[in-house]
Amino acid sequence: MKDRFGRIVLILSVLGTLGLVWVGIDGYRVGDTRPELQRHLAQSMAVILALFFGHSWIALYLTFLSKTLRRGAEAGGLTEAPWSWRSHRPVTWAVATSLILLLVLFLLGPAAMLEMAPPWTHAVAFFAALAAQILALVLETRSLRLADGQLAELNDRLD
Repeated sequence: MKDRFGRIVLILSVLGTLGLVWVGIDGYRVGDTRPELQRHLAQSMAVILALFFGHSWIALYLTFLSKTLRRGAEAGGLTEAPWSWRSHRPVTWAVATSLILLLVLFLLGPAAMLEMAPPWTHAVAFFAALAAQILALVLETRSLRLADGQLAELNDRLD
């Protein structure tokens, strides 16, 4: 990936995923004291906001990059079809699933703490969100590499 913006946002998402793992491990050590629960809640909010931010910016970046590539393909600058969301539906589904599961995870935490839901639901949501997050990162990385490669090809042809 030659483009810095895509790489920076992807690194933010990777760090957010590592933060999710850290908060998950820390969640198993949290006791029933109010300060520990507040710390865990604050950490999880920060991690989830970072992940929402990272996925949103990657989606926006890929959207605008695909428009640029489509215009370049119309001008005869690309040898293959430009990157588009339609041709990469698994990326869309993985990102949407990851974001929904992160939200479910965040909502099940207080529900489990207040005994409105069994505590194991929060643990299951954590592992599901982590798996979806890793899948979304892998697919986003592939998409960014493909789109950046096409952008580099377009730049070479137009120069």
